[in-house]
Amino acid sequence: IAITDNKAHLTKVYIDGKLVRTMKCSLGKGGSTTGSNGEHISYWTTGGPHVVLSKDRVHSMSSASYGITDPKDPNYYAPEDIEYCTRITYSGEFLHAAPWNHSLGRANLSHGCVNLLPQDAKAYYGLGKIGSTVKVFGRRPGT
Repeated sequence: IAITDNKAHLTKVYIDGKLVRTMKCSLGKGGSTTGSNGEHISYWTTGGPHVVLSKDRVHSMSSASYGITDPKDPNYYAPEDIEYCTRITYSGEFLHAAPWNHSLGRANLSHGCVNLLPQDAKAYYGLGKIGSTVKVFGRRPGT
């Protein structure tokens, strides 16, 4: 089981009740916007229990995958190959390597994924199995 604490900016991994790894993380930055087709887009990481649905050694991600297609939009980002991706929602939330995020362990800056250091994402990619539980707590300030 992995337990992600939004307030502490940490993800702890337990195997058979024993803590095996503590990882600095950064979750969703919060807020929302409207996508190019009028859809509501939330930048909060979904709280509660999740299940590992799939794992990709490399996965291409872009803002177009959730509805931001205008390069002038501040939330736009072009397709990029991301390493050690562990999918926890069908809507596109992952635990993944985020070497660009220098706020791991301190602040939430992602678009909703759980950002990890590359070595931690690689470790969880190896530890987490399809069907493993990932619990996210305190997804918004005050919760």
